[in-house]
Amino acid sequence: MAVAYAARYLAHPALPGNEYKLGWWGWFDQSKFLQSAQAFARLDFHPAQHWYPLGYSLLGAPFALRLGSHPFFFIDLAALLLALAGFVAVAQLEGFAPLWGVLIFVLATCGDGFAFNQWVIPWNTTPVAACLWLLLAVSAVILDGSFRRTVPARFALGLLAGITPLFRPTEAVLVLPCLAAVLIHDLRLGRFAWRNWTVTAGAGLLPVLFYAAIYLRIYGPHPTDYMLNSRDIGFTLHDLGWKAYVILVDPQPWFLDGTGLLKRMPWIALAFAGLMPALLRGRLSALLAIMLILHAVLYLSYVDMLPTGLWRYNNVHYWSWAFPAYGLLAAALLRDLVRPVTAARRIVAGASLAVTVLLGCVHLDPVPADEGAPAKMLTFSGGDPGFEQTYFAPLALRDASGELDNIRDMRAFPVPFGMRLIALRRDVRGETNWVADHAPPGPIAQVPGHRWAVGVRLGRPCWVPRMRCARTINDQLPPVPGL
Repeated sequence: MAVAYAARYLAHPALPGNEYKLGWWGWFDQSKFLQSAQAFARLDFHPAQHWYPLGYSLLGAPFALRLGSHPFFFIDLAALLLALAGFVAVAQLEGFAPLWGVLIFVLATCGDGFAFNQWVIPWNTTPVAACLWLLLAVSAVILDGSFRRTVPARFALGLLAGITPLFRPTEAVLVLPCLAAVLIHDLRLGRFAWRNWTVTAGAGLLPVLFYAAIYLRIYGPHPTDYMLNSRDIGFTLHDLGWKAYVILVDPQPWFLDGTGLLKRMPWIALAFAGLMPALLRGRLSALLAIMLILHAVLYLSYVDMLPTGLWRYNNVHYWSWAFPAYGLLAAALLRDLVRPVTAARRIVAGASLAVTVLLGCVHLDPVPADEGAPAKMLTFSGGDPGFEQTYFAPLALRDASGELDNIRDMRAFPVPFGMRLIALRRDVRGETNWVADHAPPGPIAQVPGHRWAVGVRLGRPCWVPRMRCARTINDQLPPVPGL
């Protein structure tokens, strides 16, 4: 695994010094990680030096001045190996021999080169992946009851639960199921002990208090600009099914661009089919399935998670920890189909697979919206407005329900001979007009030519390999590097 990581790292086109001097340090996110790590190495605590949550850059600080352009090389390698160790431990408790666990992890992580790239590109989701797999492994050991040294296990549980959100606060959502599973386990067995949970709480507080001290030293008792920006973009459960479709299955009808996760990694369909059997199989399987469901809801509800950025801006890195989990669920499903422990497991697995295949034939396509009905998408005719002038522009549209701001509530993007606008936080209602000084560039019509709603139909599953479906190329969007 280490050799594969090093080879991928050195061969990446965006590695600093390969094709471009700055490489990925010229990208916004990575430049902020490097800036913060270098500032910590100089003991510079000025707020302007630290944009993202501090955990990742704190790890890189010891290497920031010694390794030049590669301060996160060993950090990310260690995270990958720790994630592998945690995964193998979980897989073993799920009945897979260690060698099978390694094989599943390697195939799920390295099988798609673009997805594997996310482990070598500096992202704060990389240490999160390691923490989540180690946390899941510790939780699994406690639930299994085979590890008799209670205090070390409870200490590790709390420490990992406390550390994980320090890299990405939203990942606290994925920590809670592990803590809840252990608590329910204690209560069901009548083994709830204040000592155990005092150890867990104390261990969790150690990294939190350390982080809080540094946070207060930098920002004082105030939210960071990153927090305010994240709050402004936010999350929404509106049209979550549509979002799942365009991210996981096929964004083409809506964005004239992009590829769903299933198209690049169709084996993930087996993992989706494995969710229901996992929920019924046992405590550990159910815990893993619940974490995957919460993870999907968390990031699919993120307003800025769009097909236009999934590959183009490497937003697929949010799934780095989940791909091995998908591999484990897929392997468990195949085992239930081929060599089930009971006939009931084969029936459940077969039924779940059949439902998944049927759902995979569902298409959510744009259809003309009825007069007066809410619209999911507006299309505007005109010349080529430009990518920067639409996708990132401060556009604002007013409709019968109020104002919709670009990025936060909707997303505009250029298409050949015009522009599309997709509502994200709520549908567009009634007549529309642009807010003064927040209209698109001149070549674009000020009134939408068409209004579109979401239509449901059954058709060929375009994500299945060798299944031929109509594809379009939106040449108004920047190309996706390496895809």
